[in-house]
Amino acid sequence: AMEFDDFRHIDLKYYLKPKQKAEIILSENVSPDQVFAHISASLAANKNWKPRKSDSSDTLCFAVKSSYKSTDLVSIESTPDNRLLIISKPKGLIWLVDFGRNYLNVIKLINIIKSLPAPR
Repeated sequence: AMEFDDFRHIDLKYYLKPKQKAEIILSENVSPDQVFAHISASLAANKNWKPRKSDSSDTLCFAVKSSYKSTDLVSIESTPDNRLLIISKPKGLIWLVDFGRNYLNVIKLINIIKSLPAPR
């Protein structure tokens, strides 16, 4: 499992789940399209985060390669009530015991969303 030092400020219940979810409420003056563009631009140079085709224009998807040669699937879905649902999970049925990896994927996206410049 990943070193616990990376998770020193979180509740252990998140560490023990391979599938991680987070919900973010957007302010009224920020659209999901703005957030999707900001996330895509922020991750464009990251070779471990590869964009994937989505079935819906309301969803942004990535395949995230970890340092252990395994891949996680990450999706960011916008909802009609101006929320974003972030889900990170292992790609396959068999995966290494590294439950914190998906939590870090979610935290990375939350930090990117937080860095979105305020609308003028």
